Amino acid sequence: MEINCFEFCNQIITFKDLTTRIVYNSIYVIMDKFIKYTYMVPVLRTQDALIITQVFFQIIFMNYGILDEVILNKDKLFILKFWKTFIALLEIK
Repeated sequence: MEINCFEFCNQIITFKDLTTRIVYNSIYVIMDKFIKYTYMVPVLRTQDALIITQVFFQIIFMNYGILDEVILNKDKLFILKFWKTFIALLEIK
């Protein structure tokens, strides 16, 4: 399975989750290129690679397992933190 992770959709109208009372200001878009299915996850713009990796792990990895390819549209530092956190979540040493 191929998953393509796009950039955050920033500068949207802020909205509040009615159950958690958290105010979000960005959307993290994750797209499956094969079946053309998109996940849109509300996040805070200030969230770092740790939080984004946990969101990716909970939504994508738990539903699909190990992927053939992951495309991240971010800078090198973010990608490095993403993979370090992802490997830690998998408990690989």
